[in-house]
Amino acid sequence: MRSAENQQQAEASTLYVRSKVWVEGSDGAVLISEYRADLLRAIREHGVVSEAASAVGLPYRTAWKKLQEMQAAAGAALVESSSGGSGGGRTRLTRAGEELLAAFDRLRAPLAEQVGQRFPMQREQIGETSEQRDSEDVGPPA
Repeated sequence: MRSAENQQQAEASTLYVRSKVWVEGSDGAVLISEYRADLLRAIREHGVVSEAASAVGLPYRTAWKKLQEMQAAAGAALVESSSGGSGGGRTRLTRAGEELLAAFDRLRAPLAEQVGQRFPMQREQIGETSEQRDSEDVGPPA
């Protein structure tokens, strides 16, 4: 039983590194980020903005707002919508939208891999820092 507790504690204290990548203009307007890329992927998959928004956990209005912000930052249409018909309207990525998503994925993947490769070299120092902080009886950082 004791070894099961030790195993759980070891798993709980295992450190993982995470990184986020986004692209923004000099004015700070975000062109694309991981969650915006997820929205574009969901539009590609579902073909309907309301379903795509739901799939990524965004309200419909927020999804449209983010799409408009992305298109303004890109200076190009990233999605195009068709209306009506018996099946209702559809939305699809434009060529510019597909290219932006592909370029973002090409940028993000090697960065995430590099961060993952470098983290083991720093794990001991980060772990020691956390242990030292945890063992000292000090207040929260100022």
